[in-house]
Amino acid sequence: MNFVPEGVILSEYGILEKDGIFFYSASDFARESLFYPMWGAKYLCASPYVVSHRTFDAFLLFYITDGELYFTCRGQSFTAGANDIVLLDCKHPHEYHARGPVRFYWFHFRGAASQAYCDRLWERAGAHFPNHPEAEQHFARMQQLLRTQAGNDDSSSVCIHRLLALLNAEPSRSLSPPVVRAKNYIFAHYQENISVDDIAAQAALSRYHFSRIFRTEVGTSPHSYLTEVRLLHAKQLLLETSDSIEQIAAACAFCSSSNFIRTFRRINGLTPAKFRQMFHSL
Repeated sequence: MNFVPEGVILSEYGILEKDGIFFYSASDFARESLFYPMWGAKYLCASPYVVSHRTFDAFLLFYITDGELYFTCRGQSFTAGANDIVLLDCKHPHEYHARGPVRFYWFHFRGAASQAYCDRLWERAGAHFPNHPEAEQHFARMQQLLRTQAGNDDSSSVCIHRLLALLNAEPSRSLSPPVVRAKNYIFAHYQENISVDDIAAQAALSRYHFSRIFRTEVGTSPHSYLTEVRLLHAKQLLLETSDSIEQIAAACAFCSSSNFIRTFRRINGLTPAKFRQMFHSL
């Protein structure tokens, strides 16, 4: 009996040329600790090429080299053209099809932080990432690894990680005036007992609207950012003064020394005393 892995359709109509499908056999270590490809190919397709899946436990990356491919997933419909990347979480129903000639790379993958990356990217930008010509070399590399099986688990994992990191890298941009005012206020008043409501008032926004904008632009919540600023100042005091833990906690507006110690350990993985001791022993 021929074995056809779930998620692979061997009788797809509309495929004019194909390089693959090539399958990859990952080690147990790769399945537990790395990103790893499952299978992939490079296609030239035209109408009536169409693929529709309900659910499949994997992730799927595309790179369009020529033409256009049409997608529907998670309530969104979009067209991906030349140099575009598409990332699908196949646990959600999805469909893609060609209307005219289109050439593209694709491969399924799993492992490591795949779900976390996909969720983060979906929240930020959806599934469609336009205009990434620099990504073609990584898809071509993956195609070579799949075709020749010449790579190992590490090189395959690095290839996938580079693609996900490329999508995750945000272009540098200026912060909006409300967020700039909020950050300036935090740096000026972090030693005081200020709240997110106080910071939002400086930004002249409601707490909910301000928190959403702040997280989008800064990458963390206003409360977490305030805590990080306080901890940065606490580290300076730990290294540059002989102040007690209680004095430093008060100077950085922590409600108690126990709260300071607990927060410091949660963020840094060691207590303030251990942090001080580690640097003073260098």
